[in-house]
Amino acid sequence: MSLKTTAERTDPRVEREALVAVVHWLGSPGNWWQPRQLRLRAPRVAVGRAAVEGDVAFPEDPFVSRHHATLEVDPRERTARLLDHSRSGTFVAGRQIQEAQLFEGEPVRVGDSFFLLRFEPEFAHGADPPHDLGLVGASPALREIRRTLAQVAPSAASVLILGESGTGKELAARAVHAGSRRSGPFVAVNCGAIPEALAESQLFGHVAGAFTGARGDSLGLFRSSNGGTLFLDEIGELPLTLQAKLLRAVETRQVVPVGATQALTCDVRLVAATNRDLRDPERFRGDLLARISDFVIEMPPLRERREDVLPVLGAMLEGTRGELDPELASSLLLDAYPHNARDLRRIAVQLKLRGAGLTVWTRALIDGYSLSSLPPGTREPAPRPTRRSAPTLDPRLPDASEDDRDDGTEGVPTREALEALLHAHRGVVADVARATGRSRKQVYRWLDQRGLGELRKSLLDK
Repeated sequence: MSLKTTAERTDPRVEREALVAVVHWLGSPGNWWQPRQLRLRAPRVAVGRAAVEGDVAFPEDPFVSRHHATLEVDPRERTARLLDHSRSGTFVAGRQIQEAQLFEGEPVRVGDSFFLLRFEPEFAHGADPPHDLGLVGASPALREIRRTLAQVAPSAASVLILGESGTGKELAARAVHAGSRRSGPFVAVNCGAIPEALAESQLFGHVAGAFTGARGDSLGLFRSSNGGTLFLDEIGELPLTLQAKLLRAVETRQVVPVGATQALTCDVRLVAATNRDLRDPERFRGDLLARISDFVIEMPPLRERREDVLPVLGAMLEGTRGELDPELASSLLLDAYPHNARDLRRIAVQLKLRGAGLTVWTRALIDGYSLSSLPPGTREPAPRPTRRSAPTLDPRLPDASEDDRDDGTEGVPTREALEALLHAHRGVVADVARATGRSRKQVYRWLDQRGLGELRKSLLDK
């Protein structure tokens, strides 16, 4: 008998959870980039050609057995046990299995078809807001980002966008501007590409004669984006000396051009992005971090939303799509994508050029052109998922203690940090735990220690 806390036994998330299978079937010509979403019944789900509504059904795939496999689902742990009953085999993350634990988001191949599981709140399936501006995909993470962007865009809040290279940070910034109702332009700059000696002039402008070569006045990026949005990409690359001046410009809404003596008013909405951890005070000012991060959005990498890989590739191949060979589809769904959409775009270029005129595209078309570090034919499947480490979105969160065993208040997030996490995840403890890289038991202990149990319940009841 296992002992569980009262909060865990009564967690309404388990009852409100929807199990969704995202299905790619390559046997239906012309729509491999448009996966189906099937709502499944738990705790036991059939997989096969004879499966019925509520199961993972592949009625038209001749390589799938009538009773191919069975899923035994544990919604509380967001995992499933997958048991193979077929002659042709069942593959998880590229490895053939007889019986295996299946983690959320892990690709499964049966016959010429693929699927993965997602556990979502019942209310998660709504219409996407407008202005997605190229943020292609239907994964829960991307749908939540689109809703968040629609929520924050009309406000005056500064926005900090976190994420690896190629995750779409500039697309998200453009979506903020498009939904802001600001009449001015969207101006983007890569802070890492600005020479340090010219950084102040490029940001704030200069007057004629301010330095050698300054033959005329220059508006600078701030005044060029007056009335609109200034997107500072890779803001972590700004030198510390310039960060102090940027902080003053953001707080006072005024800039002083190089060589000038008077400040000029400038109405700019600031959106910044980085793939760095900005919490190191020797590299980035804490007061500036607080000022530019009224609202923080974290862009997930492709390897955490594999159901979006084929739709994104399909969008890149618009007008020139061939049919995917199952081996190519398997490689695409399992790739690690260290540079995210940039890797996928390179693959799209190879398919367009080398696959021109072909009706079926095979793995041979991209061998030797992937950005994977391993040579063709030796690439291993992507590693199986583990618990995510704590994201860098909240500088107030402490580091996790070993095995989450902090029984006192030392190492517990501040009440304000926990309140923000609860509001961001609508009181769902499982999502807070996943976002912070802690266990649900640890999050429940934090809530008890900070007296936030009632707030959690009120958010769940909304």
